Amino acid sequence: MIKNILLNKKTICSILTFTLLATAITGCGKSKDTSKKIDDPLNPDVSTMLSNSKTMSKDYIFKQTDYEGILKKGDYVQSLEYIGGKARAIVLGKDNIYRCISVNTDGSDAQSFDLPIDGKEISQILCNSDTDGNIYAFYYTDTSCFKKFDNTGNEVLSKTLDFDIYDMTWSEKYGLVLNTSRGIETYNDQSGSSVVIDIKKIQSTFDSDYFMLHKSSDDQFFIDVTNSDGVPVLASVDLDNKSFGKTSKTCSERGYSFQSGEGYDLYAGDYDGICGYDYESDKMTKLLDLDDSCIDRYCFLDWVAISDKELFAVTSDFDSNLFFSSFTKVDPADVPDRTMLTLGGACFTVDVTQAANIFNKSNDKYKIKVIDYADSYPDSDIDEILQAFNQDILTGNTPDILCFSNYFAPNLESYANKGVLLDLSSSFEKGGALGDVEILPNIYEMMKTGDKVYSVIPSFVYSTLLMKESVAGGKTSLTLQDYEDLKLKETMDANTFIDNSIQAAGDKFIDWKNKKCNLNCPEFVEILEFAKRLNGDKKPSDKSENEGVEVADELPEINSNGIVCDQDIYGFISFADIEQSEFKDKAAIMGFPNNYGETTTIITPYNQLCVSSTSKAPEGALEFLKCYCTNTSINSGSTFPSDKNLFESYMKKITEPPASEDDATVYTNFHEVRLDPLPADEAQKLYDSILSCKAMHRLDSQLNVFIEEETAALFSGQKSAEEIAEILDNRIRTYLNEQN
Repeated sequence: MIKNILLNKKTICSILTFTLLATAITGCGKSKDTSKKIDDPLNPDVSTMLSNSKTMSKDYIFKQTDYEGILKKGDYVQSLEYIGGKARAIVLGKDNIYRCISVNTDGSDAQSFDLPIDGKEISQILCNSDTDGNIYAFYYTDTSCFKKFDNTGNEVLSKTLDFDIYDMTWSEKYGLVLNTSRGIETYNDQSGSSVVIDIKKIQSTFDSDYFMLHKSSDDQFFIDVTNSDGVPVLASVDLDNKSFGKTSKTCSERGYSFQSGEGYDLYAGDYDGICGYDYESDKMTKLLDLDDSCIDRYCFLDWVAISDKELFAVTSDFDSNLFFSSFTKVDPADVPDRTMLTLGGACFTVDVTQAANIFNKSNDKYKIKVIDYADSYPDSDIDEILQAFNQDILTGNTPDILCFSNYFAPNLESYANKGVLLDLSSSFEKGGALGDVEILPNIYEMMKTGDKVYSVIPSFVYSTLLMKESVAGGKTSLTLQDYEDLKLKETMDANTFIDNSIQAAGDKFIDWKNKKCNLNCPEFVEILEFAKRLNGDKKPSDKSENEGVEVADELPEINSNGIVCDQDIYGFISFADIEQSEFKDKAAIMGFPNNYGETTTIITPYNQLCVSSTSKAPEGALEFLKCYCTNTSINSGSTFPSDKNLFESYMKKITEPPASEDDATVYTNFHEVRLDPLPADEAQKLYDSILSCKAMHRLDSQLNVFIEEETAALFSGQKSAEEIAEILDNRIRTYLNEQN
């Protein structure tokens, strides 16, 4: 399922260990530049996504240096600024104490003091410092509080306001400049605040109800809005004459986040990197490329520009450890030559780019360039994305590494049959490039097409239905009638139920290897009839219209009778959390309901990676796959690793006491929780269940298309379950034959 979850900055920071599951921030769901759209998939003259990816520019590379021990795990950085030659951050700790931390940009001379604000009363605070180090703060309790603290944290001023402040910036010329619900204002301690430009004038000028203010290093101000058509607008602000300057054409082409710094009017950051912006010439100059610099964009949380050659930022690793980090320009002459390899796919999870960055930082011979085809195409338009992907293959520009995800799932066998993919079977043999990678035996079988291995599954989730052991009564499976009697229908989508039933049945309904189909049978008719009742009982969606981040699957939810949880298990930590936090009991692994008495569970790979048969450096691609499968920094426990040694090490770790309180507190199943060790027999039970699973959720979007198209007539009463079973059987049988 897909669930909409509203995320603020704190939430995003907290879920870094779990963002393997977030799709909206990994391609599908990002704003797209449709200028690269391909109209003719058979025209070899059409430019392709990979046309500029075979070489890497050395001009936009910055070196990252992390400073450990200053920020603590669980800290939330509310604001970051550069003032008086130091970086300064306002941080909320796990102890609910606000601290001001200042540090040199080389990580030295870190100092801090507490602010007399109760962190339990508020969750968000807006702060800015003047050149003397005094701090202005705005936050909500039961009233709107505006306060000033000196450079040691003593409160020197406190006011209650009857308006809201959205951001504030210190200026040598104007003092504190505020963006408020009344408009643009200036403030000083003697006379208070004064509206310079009224909010109604701003709204009428820029066709927008919301705006941000930015200041250049020479006290020039800019207004940053998105108008009602969704177009970004940037213009200068003349505070003396209470007017606005010209609108930037360059900045209207895509959305940027802006910062001030020496050397340019503004620094502009986006998904790809950071540019310097000159307002007079309306020109962007590229400075830093995140991918070229091996900087993980999902861990690049907040930044300030010092100059065009130095940045300072708050970063994180995927274990939620926070760092202050400096980024310094690398002389192009000092950048070594490396063989470029391309990795192409769409809507893949963030561990793909994380794996590429980790590999690129440690390998001095090869460099992986990640190409997300979803970057240039409208949301959810998989057909156009696939068209672009196939266009590259057709014109001989196949990515060295092909990445298929749950949301970008062409049939792998069709590519293998056309000779696009390299057979990796010999690579897993003793002495082969992947000979040291021991994949779990059932996962290795799932990687096969016939007797050959064309894809690698680095990690997976385990899909099943769980029941409290105390009420399972020794059952190891549920019938459809059991499922209905337990009133489990209220949260299950009908088509998802049909798909899960097909997938969990292994080769009973669809035998992919032997190209056989057996959907026109009584067992599947029963499933369709149950799905029809399920659809009839479906409750209307109460999903908010507010924008959110789409996240795969639902929060763990015990049914209203208190005994069942329909759940994807993302790792041993996830299973321990369900037992300890949700069930407060041991969990019986029931599988999906069926009438043939088996415990049917599903392995779901989040990504499958293949190597192009035409790659000029397949040995480099195999080195990357080995790193991806075995590196603990990538497979950190948020999903199950397919590597047997890594898998068993995580099983052992969850049964042992944590080394510290921080290690005991983890983020899993969309919430933070403190876990006790999982009993060894419970870990072994899950281990055995996973290794006994033979059913893989196939990355083949066409199957879902068939189900959705045909079941509409079933749910509306136009056709019977028997008729739908026969139609689906014929369609899928034809589809299987076409794959040959």
